[in-house]
Amino acid sequence: MDDRQTSPRKLILIAAVIAVPSLTAALILLTNLVSAPADARYADGAFSGDLLASTVEIIRDSYGVPHIYGPSDASVVFGAAYAQAEDNWWQVEDNFIRSLGRASELYGEETLLDDYLARALEIPRRSIEEYERAPEHMKTLYDAYAEGFNFFLQAHPEVERRLLTRVEPWHTLALIRFKYHHNEYIGYAGLRRSGTELLLERPDYGPAGEPPTGSNEMAISGSRTASGYPMLLINPHVAFFGLSQYNEVHLESEEGLIFSGLSRYGFMLPYMGHSDFLGWAYTDNYSDIGDVYLERFDDPDNPLQYRYGDDWREAETWPETIRVLTEAGVEERVFDMKKTHHGPVLGVVRDRDGADREAAIRLSKLDEGGWFEQWYGMMRARSHEEWYEAVASLNVPYMNTMYADRDGNIHYLYNAAVPRRSTELDWSEPLNGADTTAEWEGYHSLDELPQVLNPETGYLQNTNSTPLMATEGLTLTRSDFPAYLLGGEGDNHRAQRARQILASLESVTLEEFARAVLDGRAGHTDAGRGRAVAGADVRVRTAGCDRHEAAGSTRCRYCRADWLGRRSYCRIGACHALRVVGRVVLRSQPRAPGGGRGAPGLPGVCSGRSRARLGHLAGAVGRNQSVAETGRERPGAVQRRPGESPHSRSSRLPGLPVHVHGATRRWRAPALRRSRQLVRQSRGVRTRDLGALHPHVWAERAPRLAALL
Repeated sequence: MDDRQTSPRKLILIAAVIAVPSLTAALILLTNLVSAPADARYADGAFSGDLLASTVEIIRDSYGVPHIYGPSDASVVFGAAYAQAEDNWWQVEDNFIRSLGRASELYGEETLLDDYLARALEIPRRSIEEYERAPEHMKTLYDAYAEGFNFFLQAHPEVERRLLTRVEPWHTLALIRFKYHHNEYIGYAGLRRSGTELLLERPDYGPAGEPPTGSNEMAISGSRTASGYPMLLINPHVAFFGLSQYNEVHLESEEGLIFSGLSRYGFMLPYMGHSDFLGWAYTDNYSDIGDVYLERFDDPDNPLQYRYGDDWREAETWPETIRVLTEAGVEERVFDMKKTHHGPVLGVVRDRDGADREAAIRLSKLDEGGWFEQWYGMMRARSHEEWYEAVASLNVPYMNTMYADRDGNIHYLYNAAVPRRSTELDWSEPLNGADTTAEWEGYHSLDELPQVLNPETGYLQNTNSTPLMATEGLTLTRSDFPAYLLGGEGDNHRAQRARQILASLESVTLEEFARAVLDGRAGHTDAGRGRAVAGADVRVRTAGCDRHEAAGSTRCRYCRADWLGRRSYCRIGACHALRVVGRVVLRSQPRAPGGGRGAPGLPGVCSGRSRARLGHLAGAVGRNQSVAETGRERPGAVQRRPGESPHSRSSRLPGLPVHVHGATRRWRAPALRRSRQLVRQSRGVRTRDLGALHPHVWAERAPRLAALL
């Protein structure tokens, strides 16, 4: 009989930078560990934080990752909120403040454009309405999540509240819209910052959001593994700081929500990871999910009327008051917002005739929402069919999706909520708002999107690359789809190398797969191996380290890495970022000819924004090391109850937790071994990647990291 049929079914999941450690190496830190009834509502339907808290158990392992157990899905979501606040309330509040369009109350002029756009998109209104029409089971989760934060604030009056005194259930829905529609989709639709600034008549308002920088995902089927079961990998490229930074969580509810994965501060649920049955990963894709309409407001008798076909329509207006911090205090500024039937007017764009037209924007799923509802269905799925049914709502309107399950399936999906459009128009350019044929006709269904299920090659990959080359031998072509459905992704070098690696794997173990995917060679250099690479070529391709020796050299002047075929070795992340984390503080350094200051021994490699961030990180490591050596914490730096182990993250140091010095020697050894693995892995990634590599492990092991390099 086939061994595979008789052995327990399982899914082997590897997350190269997102891995929830085993509970056998857990540092037990319990929060309100008592048994209580699952019903945690008052008679009027409101949640009782005390009752919910009494049902929740939070266990933090030696990495500080919370494992949350409870009798109901609502209870573990409540616990997730409490853990996020305990880790980094400062970032949670900051994310919500920005989502509500109130950042200028703290940051002044520099965030006014962000607030203006958030109000123009009506993010609060749309999010409140989504909450009000949500199914009861989702309302219960939103309520419990908000109550988790409020319970934390009530239990910790010493924690600083900058603006928010409580969290509302719809705040997490606002954060989704701000993170994606505000920070990303506006730009994807083609509206540029220069156009949005004209509405404020100021040239110096800059958006706070950073565009995604790319990620890698891979899946191999059981035909290529020693166990006969699939393996799934995600290597997300995210920033150390700000809205995009990740946190890990493991949820386990007696009602069936059992999932381990990654989330963001203020996200109610993790959005990629795995259950006992299946898992999935995301990378960004760039399908056309938004359009800019140039409206013609040219009625001299009614400035709110705009042309539509042979007729006129009237725009809606409303005032928005934005409070802005100035040197004289906080002042209120009133802005007149405007929207057409296409959407909010967000900018001014010059049309083909040279006239400046007010630009309205329409974005997929801005009104509908439903992200968490889809993720909740995906998490609770027990088979590929159930998971696919949950994804079919397309409430998550973009992202390449890589899937694997314990039944042996692997699946790549070019996920996107793509509006169905006329093929007679060029949708890559701003549209004539008066053209009645330039309207959406619903969305393309899931079955109409590019996807590959269980390929004969036994592997799938995406590195923000074209879906047409997810594996070898595909017959998909661009002509199979409307021109607007696929983005401009190409077959990038990461994808080329990924296919080379995956095609070479045979009967691999988990450890062998982990080693293989940490490869740092750029696939496009194989054909040219042995040839010298021109210095100019090196500078372009290394994207960040332009301090090379004379033309023709393939070595970085400082790290001495041979670039040929190892394109990422002489990036800042490999040259010195980890040395900075290893207590090399950026101070008293000579100014380089280029004007920047580098790490000791590496003058001029790092400058400007990167230097400031690395300096902030280095300072945080120093403060954490002081805690580790003295056992004393700086007043107000850690948010925790008296008597609790200081595993919490500092409210002022986003993404960098305080040293877990309550761990015993027994549990330090596996953590140190893990830190060695992280250091080896990080040599092939960029500085931005470091945020996903458990910075709390680095902080805990700062004195030893330099030696490991």
